Amino acid sequence: HEYLFWRSGANRAARKGKWKLIALEGKPPRLFDLSADIAEKNDVASANPAVVKDLMAALDKWTAQLVNPKWTPRSTPTIPVNGEPI
Repeated sequence: HEYLFWRSGANRAARKGKWKLIALEGKPPRLFDLSADIAEKNDVASANPAVVKDLMAALDKWTAQLVNPKWTPRSTPTIPVNGEPI
């Protein structure tokens, strides 16, 4: 498969090749280059807007095929990126 998608409540993620995009509810999407940053510590979304656009479009298309979430997670996960929790 070209893309891999997953969702927990309204929080979603997509993977394509070396790229992983995380879209947490109410927050801007985060993009990671897993070939250079396997620990997902450096958000490179601002330096790669075309990749963000591609992954978000694919993620939105996939999400549109799903049933709306029937529950909300207990909390939005805290994921440290660039030394800051998101």
